[in-house]
Amino acid sequence: MLINTFFTPVDLPKNIEELNKEHAVEFSVRIKLNPDHSIFKGHFPGQPVVPGVSYIEMIREIMEAVIKKKLYLKEASNIKFLSITNPLINSWLIFTFRLIIKEDNLITSRVSISSDAGIVIKFDGIFSL
Repeated sequence: MLINTFFTPVDLPKNIEELNKEHAVEFSVRIKLNPDHSIFKGHFPGQPVVPGVSYIEMIREIMEAVIKKKLYLKEASNIKFLSITNPLINSWLIFTFRLIIKEDNLITSRVSISSDAGIVIKFDGIFSL
């Protein structure tokens, strides 16, 4: 778990409507990275960079916190890493979500992550409940 150690969400939606089949839910979450987290000691000493896999885990954990259900990544159909994030320079990120629940309790997700410097990641994936 990275939530509240590696990153802290500062504005999770409190009154998100229940996900209904074929109905899109959109929301944004602002997070603060912890530049002192031990991940950055190895990735990379003296010039910290958020690891790509950490973005995917943050997406999953934020979705779980918002919809209050355990999720599993089933498919990542498109991941574009557009720039790196050094937490000493850009410690604030904004995650913008568009979620749709499909048949068999699958949630399609389109997520973009941005910093003051612009878009960092674009992610399309499917999570299962």
